[in-house]
Amino acid sequence: MTAEPRCQEVQARLSDAWFARSGFAGQDLAHAGSCRACTAHRETLLALGHAFDAETPPALPSARAAAIRARVVAELAAPATAPARRALPPGYPSELARLLFWALLPLPLVVAWYALLFRVAGALLGTLMPELLIQALGASFALVVASWLALVYGAIPFAAQHRAMRRNPEVSP
Repeated sequence: MTAEPRCQEVQARLSDAWFARSGFAGQDLAHAGSCRACTAHRETLLALGHAFDAETPPALPSARAAAIRARVVAELAAPATAPARRALPPGYPSELARLLFWALLPLPLVVAWYALLFRVAGALLGTLMPELLIQALGASFALVVASWLALVYGAIPFAAQHRAMRRNPEVSP
């Protein structure tokens, strides 16, 4: 659409007439004959009409169109609602506490084992490699161990939910 207010009005009426499948008004056609922008708009609408006429969809009955319009307006006017949260299965908190207890129990021993492994490996490799390379190897090994521990301990809530659901088969997933 152009910036001219008269052209905007004419183009809006041309579009409305095209959508309503009625003929263009004489005054709008007269203006479109003298205005290049409105002529281009009218020709675009006619070209679209010819393209759609090959497969014209059936017109909706007015009652059906009104029902669809009312439903769309009601859905747009309704406040957005959050999806319903699913409740955790019964027994989940106790299962989670049990799994966390058994998973955290050996953690100090695992940390002490890896600390001892770092010291022994550092002492053995200290005579063969530069100190900076040993530190880089130790840091990369610590990163791998931390990643695996995060994966294992991060899976505990999912395992607790799975076990609680297996114990209560009447709860649907």
